[in-house]
Amino acid sequence: MPHESSPETRSIAYTRRYVQEIRSRIHRRRVFLTGDGHLGTGPEDLREGDVLCGMMGAEVPLALRENGSGQYSVVGETYVDGCMDGEVVEKGLAMREVYLV
Repeated sequence: MPHESSPETRSIAYTRRYVQEIRSRIHRRRVFLTGDGHLGTGPEDLREGDVLCGMMGAEVPLALRENGSGQYSVVGETYVDGCMDGEVVEKGLAMREVYLV
């Protein structure tokens, strides 16, 4: 068994803390991959076909679900690698108006 202060023991302790932190952050979250290959996390009830939207004034992309009549409801906040902190706007993606219910 490694000594308490050995590099191996410290590495194991660090790894355990890291895994616990990840688990706490993704508890009740769903990991997903967007159509263009971005990795993200979102609400656990996120479904295939939901739309990710970078809304003006929102700090994070939102997952929206169309209700069938051209209106959308908010499913929840998401984290999407490469699409945070205004990166969506910088990419010059198409903008459109949506109606939330």
